[in-house]
Amino acid sequence: MSEKLHILIVEDNPADADLVREALPETGPILFHSEFVPRLSEALARLATGGIDLVLADLGLPDSQGLATFQELRQAAPDIAIIVLTGNEDQEMAVVAVREGAQDFLVKDQISGDMLVRAVRYAIERKRAEETLLNEKQKFLTLLENAPFGMIMISQNGTITYTNQKFREIFGYEPEDIPDGRTWFRKAYPDAAYRHEVILAWMKDMERGRVGQQRPMVFAVTCKDGSTKTINFIAVMLATGDNFVVCEDITLRKQMEEELLRAQKLESVGILAGGIAHDFNNLMTVILGNVQLAMTRLPEDHTSYPLLRAALQSAEQTKDLTSRLITFSKGGFPVKQMSDVSEVLQEVVRKMVKRRATFDIQKDLWSAEVDENQIRQVFYNLTMNAIEAMPEGGTLTIQAQNTKVQSSDGLPLKEGKYLRIIFADKGTGIAEENLVRIFDPYFTTKGMGNQKGMGLGLSVCYSVLKKHDGHITVISRPGEGTTVTLYLPALAEKAQKVKAKQTEPSSPKRVLIMEDEIHVRAVERAFLEQLGYEVIEAGDGYETIDRYKEAMLLNNPFDLVILDLMVRQGLGGQLTMERLLKEYPSVRAIIASGYIDEPVIEHYKDYGFLGALKKPFSFEEFGEMIKTVIEAG
Repeated sequence: MSEKLHILIVEDNPADADLVREALPETGPILFHSEFVPRLSEALARLATGGIDLVLADLGLPDSQGLATFQELRQAAPDIAIIVLTGNEDQEMAVVAVREGAQDFLVKDQISGDMLVRAVRYAIERKRAEETLLNEKQKFLTLLENAPFGMIMISQNGTITYTNQKFREIFGYEPEDIPDGRTWFRKAYPDAAYRHEVILAWMKDMERGRVGQQRPMVFAVTCKDGSTKTINFIAVMLATGDNFVVCEDITLRKQMEEELLRAQKLESVGILAGGIAHDFNNLMTVILGNVQLAMTRLPEDHTSYPLLRAALQSAEQTKDLTSRLITFSKGGFPVKQMSDVSEVLQEVVRKMVKRRATFDIQKDLWSAEVDENQIRQVFYNLTMNAIEAMPEGGTLTIQAQNTKVQSSDGLPLKEGKYLRIIFADKGTGIAEENLVRIFDPYFTTKGMGNQKGMGLGLSVCYSVLKKHDGHITVISRPGEGTTVTLYLPALAEKAQKVKAKQTEPSSPKRVLIMEDEIHVRAVERAFLEQLGYEVIEAGDGYETIDRYKEAMLLNNPFDLVILDLMVRQGLGGQLTMERLLKEYPSVRAIIASGYIDEPVIEHYKDYGFLGALKKPFSFEEFGEMIKTVIEAG
């Protein structure tokens, strides 16, 4: 089947128009139908009606001359192929028309049938190819403009020839802001030293790069609004020598990676802490207990009494250190209750700094479910850091506000209601190279050899906030002070104070101790006997169950059982309690352990216990626990 082509001949000389018509073959694979108009205005009117596949046009017409004729025709029919007809003397003008988009030109007195057919075919094919290319280009540009990544084209001489919409969104720079690479580097990297480092990295990368090879690099970029973003640049060198660069904003991902790495560091220390905690706390229980027992048996004016008091203070500090280790380890679960965080905050800060603190606390501040002991430790650590950062005096500003976190805030938090608590000092500040490490366990810029140099303060804060599903951020500049912001999930209702139940003290007679460490058992026995209780001992769970059964058979039951969580041989405290509860549901027991991060210690009620003793414990803590549990019965 033959292809039909409709040709419009625009020629004011009828003889030349006939010459062209006669050159068109009447038969063959292409059937030509031609129309003739002598003026540009008539040509434009005919093109407006459609149905034309090709225009053969002389540029010299009665109503239009030269290149303007082609330009009018092209504007009227941008999708139609145009071949210019010219005489020998006008070939230069015809060449200019081809440069501007004409598909070809023919010299009138040299036209033959074969030449004309070839020219027509070529013109139409070329026009179709141009249209296809234009469509593909438009599709490509549409993809670029709607791509989820920033994209930029840089020519060999450093001129920025293209930026897409996402690039402008990420950085805020319009094309006129960054006409070339030199301007881009100056604005995106205002710090001269860092800019030099980035430029060197790009130069080395371009020297090594090959056509089509992807070359990723990550830099911190300063945006037009002054913010800093972490960007992954992926550059590809094109065959033309230009560079096509994809820009991915990985700021949030980088923050999440840092959060994960920090959590992994804390977990690794937690594994170490958990491994040594039990034996360490057992040893400290013996030391602390025996020192206290010795002090109760000596008058305060005895020459050894001050020595024992100093040993007791050191033992108490060691106990606090173990507690902090466990707090930021994988354990240390918070035991939450609804609390008035504002009250706890002011109590801790005022006790430490008195007149050096100012408070700006929102009225009707929401309450929160928190472990008050852990939150107190956070407030204590932050206040202590602020005091130490202002050795010559200064004011610590405390703010507390209700806030709602949205996903657009860029915080690693679920959307919802939070308390935002801010500690701001005007102290010495933190150097930039140290700021990224402040939450690392044991990192400190203070001198070692005393408690200030333990490097656990901010690690504890970080871990506590994490376990409360909150977050902590630090902004600081040397010489300008430090601002620490805490986020705690909030409750809309107000915490209600509950008055402690007053009970008359009773006189329990019998306590059963299960403890496999003989020295710890001896301390517990001594504490209980000093409190006036009768004590029976057992070394493991099996022996404990036997003694409890025997007491029940003799109708002389124990008022309380103290079970150690872990024993080297036999049943531990948790399994022992399970077996006792099955046979004796009324059993009253306390769980004790140096593994203070175990769930059974933090959630002892879920396992049937009435209390939990965390080793090492003082005589006062031990006595208060025994008294509270027994009197509650």
